Amino acid sequence: MKVISAPIHENQDWKHWLAETFNIYNTYQCTCLAVSFWAIWHNRNNFFHEGIWQRTCALYYRTKHTRRSIGKQAQYKGSP
Repeated sequence: MKVISAPIHENQDWKHWLAETFNIYNTYQCTCLAVSFWAIWHNRNNFFHEGIWQRTCALYYRTKHTRRSIGKQAQYKGSP
């Protein structure tokens, strides 16, 4: 997957950057980005609250598995 990021402008806050990024991505890319953000946030919270730090490769495989799981759920629900 090719990573494309929205351009960053002076005085632009992260909310506007994120909105622009989601506007230029397709559904699959948005899912990958959202799952990646969630995994990083979850890993940080595990370290902060429980002292457990996940290695980078484990984090990668967790996000990959989560994306596949989301894709399978979408197939079962069918497309509108």
